[in-house]
Amino acid sequence: MTKKKLIEAALTIYAEQGYKGTTMKKIADAVGIKASSIYFFYPNKEALLEEVFQKILENHQKELQRIFENTKGLPVRSGLQQLLRSVAYFHRKDVVNTKAFVQLTSDFAEFKNEFSKYLDEFESWLLQNYFNELSDEFPNATHVEIKQCAHQIELIANGLFWSTIVYSDDVFEKQVQAAEKLLLALINQLKKGENESL
Repeated sequence: MTKKKLIEAALTIYAEQGYKGTTMKKIADAVGIKASSIYFFYPNKEALLEEVFQKILENHQKELQRIFENTKGLPVRSGLQQLLRSVAYFHRKDVVNTKAFVQLTSDFAEFKNEFSKYLDEFESWLLQNYFNELSDEFPNATHVEIKQCAHQIELIANGLFWSTIVYSDDVFEKQVQAAEKLLLALINQLKKGENESL
């Protein structure tokens, strides 16, 4: 038995049944062990769910990095557009993780706080990975304008995340297309600011 199997079982059960429905017995049954064996790895259900939450964030960060690596060399607009679309569909396809994440941030105040920190880290990651490209493409844009653009992109991505579990496939694709248009409008605002400074 591994911790990985426990995390996977807890994740699946939690996504389907929420906090009350996720018992150590159900997790143990899914893995094929006695419930008491779980306590060798985790002191309680909350500690196990904390690790589930961290695993979801870790998977998201790995996917962001993978997409970034695959879009290096593209024009900044195309790279950011691909990032937005790819992350949205990553969450759409990984419905178990997405549902579990939504449940966890709804059920636990400390996870909400961690998620807020993670969003700040995501914005910093965007700036770190795209700031130079945006600065090169829009040399007259200020650091504040680029940072504001990154913050707005984060808000768009966050809205798309919640859309992944709400809409049908057709409507979700329309949401993604609308988000891409918003993204391009934000980037064009940087260009507009440049033109006004000429």
